[in-house]
Amino acid sequence: EGYDAGADRLTADIPTGYQMSASFSQGALLLNGVETMARYQEVLRTVAISHVGVSTTDQRTITVVVNDGESVSNVVSRKVWALSFAAGPTISAVSAPPTEGGLVTITGTNFGPVAPMVVQRVLIKGVDCTNIVVTVDDTEMTCIAPGGTGSGIIISTI
Repeated sequence: EGYDAGADRLTADIPTGYQMSASFSQGALLLNGVETMARYQEVLRTVAISHVGVSTTDQRTITVVVNDGESVSNVVSRKVWALSFAAGPTISAVSAPPTEGGLVTITGTNFGPVAPMVVQRVLIKGVDCTNIVVTVDDTEMTCIAPGGTGSGIIISTI
């Protein structure tokens, strides 16, 4: 899911001496060879996604299926948030913080996933917000604004 045919690549690091090869075609990384299950598991832990160009989305789903020539394993899928693929965060709306400070809801895009959280800092008029929580993947977050801050939000994911 989210695969970009022109720009996404899956790779795996195969140690020297392993009787195994890797090839990438049509969104699939194929590992072939005669090796132990432990060695296949070791190589699967090195699978990485890379991207060339401008991406249309920052989320990918990687699905793993193992076939030993006799039977096929259960399907295991994991979402991957590749934040280096995405543009920086943009804000479309902000709830006004109370004068004495309090909860602010920020909506927009490219905030990253609920977990693991990647937003490191939210500033309102140069003052740090606390208790930053992405509440909806990529599009909504909340934080506690200090008193007297008003508007003027800066978000940092670094």
